[in-house]
Amino acid sequence: MDNIVSQEGGQIHETNKALDYSRSEARAGAEAERSMNFWTAVRLYRKAILYSCCISLAVIMEGYDTYLIGNLYGMPAFAKRYGVSAGFVDGVETFQISAAWQSALSNGNQIGSIIGLMVHGIITEWIGFKKTMFVSLAALSAFICLLFFAQRVEMILVGYILCGIPWGIFQTLTVSYAADVTPVALRPYLTSYVNLCWTIGQLICAGCLRGVSSNTTEWSYRIPYAVQWVWPIPIALGVYFSPESPWWLVRQGQLEKAKAAILQLTSGDPDYKVDETLAMMVHTNQLEIEQNSGSSFLDCFKGTDLRRTEIACIVFLLQTSSGGPMSGWATYFMQQVGLSVEDAFSIGLAQAALGFVGTVLAWFIMARVGRRRLYLLGQLFFVIDMAAIGGLGIPKISSSTGWATGALLILFNFVYAMTLGPVCYSIISDIPSTRLRMKTIALSRNLYNVGGIVANVIQPQMLNPTAWNLAGKAAFVWSVLALIGLVWTFFRLPESKGLTTAEIDILFDRKISARKFRKAQEFGLRSDDDDACRGTPHDEAHNSTTEGQQTTNTEHSTEATGYTGTQSRSNEVGDTEVQQHRRGEAGTAPAQEIEAARAVPFSGSTGRFELARPVGSYTPDELLTASAEELDRYERPIEEAEQERQRQARIEALLDRARAVLAPVPTSGHRPGVTEAGDSEPDSEHTGYGLVGPY
Repeated sequence: MDNIVSQEGGQIHETNKALDYSRSEARAGAEAERSMNFWTAVRLYRKAILYSCCISLAVIMEGYDTYLIGNLYGMPAFAKRYGVSAGFVDGVETFQISAAWQSALSNGNQIGSIIGLMVHGIITEWIGFKKTMFVSLAALSAFICLLFFAQRVEMILVGYILCGIPWGIFQTLTVSYAADVTPVALRPYLTSYVNLCWTIGQLICAGCLRGVSSNTTEWSYRIPYAVQWVWPIPIALGVYFSPESPWWLVRQGQLEKAKAAILQLTSGDPDYKVDETLAMMVHTNQLEIEQNSGSSFLDCFKGTDLRRTEIACIVFLLQTSSGGPMSGWATYFMQQVGLSVEDAFSIGLAQAALGFVGTVLAWFIMARVGRRRLYLLGQLFFVIDMAAIGGLGIPKISSSTGWATGALLILFNFVYAMTLGPVCYSIISDIPSTRLRMKTIALSRNLYNVGGIVANVIQPQMLNPTAWNLAGKAAFVWSVLALIGLVWTFFRLPESKGLTTAEIDILFDRKISARKFRKAQEFGLRSDDDDACRGTPHDEAHNSTTEGQQTTNTEHSTEATGYTGTQSRSNEVGDTEVQQHRRGEAGTAPAQEIEAARAVPFSGSTGRFELARPVGSYTPDELLTASAEELDRYERPIEEAEQERQRQARIEALLDRARAVLAPVPTSGHRPGVTEAGDSEPDSEHTGYGLVGPY
């Protein structure tokens, strides 16, 4: 059995040549995935849903700790043990963690996450998703000991930095795995489920803190730390039974294992064709290899991937800049605007509970509204909500303004959980190419963490009574930043709802503007009846005929997958009939038949014609040359000698068809330039060159 040995990223991969899947299979696999509805996908991929949900549970720990860090500062026993005296209130000495140490502890987690995110892409691509998860879970179990047994605030800082490394890995790995193992119909739900796990972690933490809020001993903060030991073992069991990502196996050239993984992810449907799904993965991977020279972090900033990296990064950063820190520091913030410790933690619990409900509602809303619109509506609300909270901070602090502020903060978290929170994960899994998905998500999350570091420096200064003491007025800062994010979203964030990976690749390759992404059929990715991926061309021709002149405006199209060419010209109109219509041998042809003949596409593999000027301004020889050059530009040989021979044969076939199509077309019952013998001669005033449609 012949083998193909290839080298990628310094690694040698051996691919069985017997598993060389055809482009027709890839096209069928892409169409099957795109046309699959939600319930069909649930029945077929129910095991993939289970595996993805198990692995995503790791994010519960990250959500739990993110909420814990900011809210422990409001725990009296914690502040007394690790803080400094803040004076006397009603004859009772109070304590505060200084603003500097608040920033340091909060940023310790962020620094560790940045390290974890950077090493994740390298480690996961090297050893795979499952082994990376095992190593991370084991390391986290050990690092939690530093937090639980900490005697000094410096030990807590070191513990947060070390725990942040596996948390950073979980942030990216869970989203990447969910995107890899599920089809388009399920991807927004499973990727946004990552945010639900994050919200569940917050809810568990809020409940735990509310339960110990009246405890004045050291167990009021040690118990919340100890709860983190609950998760690693059950999650590790779920990882053990889960299959490896088939996309990762394809990139490693392990196609037999990839096929086995796909079968493990799907149910036993006799109509399901695993070879077509695998062929789609193989050809998508090959398409991205041709579009991108590599899969390193540097490649994220090259060509069209630069725009994709920008979108993924800013989308994640907007979670912070739109007011997220106000929610993360909720209980501490509520104490600074006039509420008691118990009431503040009750607000935090209600906030986390509504966040859970909002995330579930987002699943239903996202399927109808789309990602871009939810991001726009969410940020518009945040601008107004943060401005209102800031306005309540202007009068003197009182219990009534404190409860009003709490209500607005709960509402903020509810809307956030329906919009930016879960939708972000769907966007960052859709936008990157599959080869750079892990690294792009890592970069985006890193920018989020950098934004978090900045927020964790200024937020304590704004809220802490020993620093700027802005209290509620701090929300004005986040209102302005949310407004800036709203403007960016309008101009730069595309709609990826319902688009396959290859369709998104093509739209970015063509530099389609963000506001036009959702109308994929305008760019030839789909026909009006949603019949993409079947090789059926979609041409929009608007013809107007005046005396002695004909003007034709035609939009060209290409395949949704970018893998296969259009149907053979003979499938649309027979070659003999076309030539008869063109040469006037079939009598006076009806107008619709003439237009059908003119719109006959050429056969080929991929791409579409991209002419520099209107078709009518070309001579026949120039059109033939342009068509040959276009074919040459799109056809890139994989196996050099064989592909070169096939390319030359296609060019010859293309030229033969072009000569037939470029024959003159009569614009009325009179056929100018036709001799008595029936042979046609060019007539520059009455000839239309029919170079339309994809080849």
